[in-house]
Amino acid sequence: MASKSYRNFLVNGNITNQKTLHKVPCFCSGIFSDLAMAKSTYRLETVLKTRKKIRDDAVAAVAKARERLAHEIELLEQRKNELELVSIRKRDAGEELQNSLRAGANAASIVSHKHYIESLNEELLAATDRLDRQKSNVQNAEVELDRKLAVLAAASKDLSAIEKHKENWTFSEKKRETKRDQKLMDEISSILHRQRDDI
Repeated sequence: MASKSYRNFLVNGNITNQKTLHKVPCFCSGIFSDLAMAKSTYRLETVLKTRKKIRDDAVAAVAKARERLAHEIELLEQRKNELELVSIRKRDAGEELQNSLRAGANAASIVSHKHYIESLNEELLAATDRLDRQKSNVQNAEVELDRKLAVLAAASKDLSAIEKHKENWTFSEKKRETKRDQKLMDEISSILHRQRDDI
């Protein structure tokens, strides 16, 4: 019964059994100092939260870079298709001109065909230029994705290190807490044993 009252006192700070009230001063100050110690908090919790945020931001940045790369690749395919269509139109115009020449077309028709082919040549150059620029955009997006992946890898490594540190700290805190609790129980047991001997 006495140990239950002491446990109640230690946990709640009050004694339900009034018969044991006179025994309270027997507790040594060491027990109370142990009890007064607040549960430890991880001192690098802010660093952990910051590193989690950095890693989460890096994950979001990688996702955005992947989206951009996919968009640039899609545009590259469009530019290739545009170039192919212009090439087909130029080939068809050349064949049409050859057919017109064989059929003995008049000079105005031949000049018109040549102008049309020249405009297609310009369009072909512009389409080629757009394709080259788009290839460059894809390369830039790939480089940017690689850079974001490197940042993510570093952020993940930093987070992993602090998480491992917290895990080790938690284990050591539990060990210290167990020792402290054992010491407290030993002191309580010793006090109760002495008090039984005194009675």
